[in-house]
Amino acid sequence: MINPLDVGWYPNDEFQGDHKKSGKVKIKRNHSLGIAEARNRVDSIAESLGSKYQLSTTWDGDCLTFDGSGVNGRIDVTDQSVDVDVKLGFALMMLEGTIRTSIEDAMDKHLG
Repeated sequence: MINPLDVGWYPNDEFQGDHKKSGKVKIKRNHSLGIAEARNRVDSIAESLGSKYQLSTTWDGDCLTFDGSGVNGRIDVTDQSVDVDVKLGFALMMLEGTIRTSIEDAMDKHLG
């Protein structure tokens, strides 16, 4: 039997987009806070998201790495931007949009 998902017979573009989740979330926010204040605020973001998604975090210079069940990544802090790079495991790929929104909301709240 032919699986319509394998041959590209999608009922609409929205479904096609959901079917092609990448499991990678990249978000960048520019700021004018200075690196020390941006780093303090990234700590707040990490605390907020860390408790929600049970993440462990570690700073290495101006890079915060995080790891949890089915998710890992890094947050790079510079004097002009905060860059988030997240890799989701297979089980969390279906929640990619929700996770992206949570990160964006936390960044907007703490960096804005």
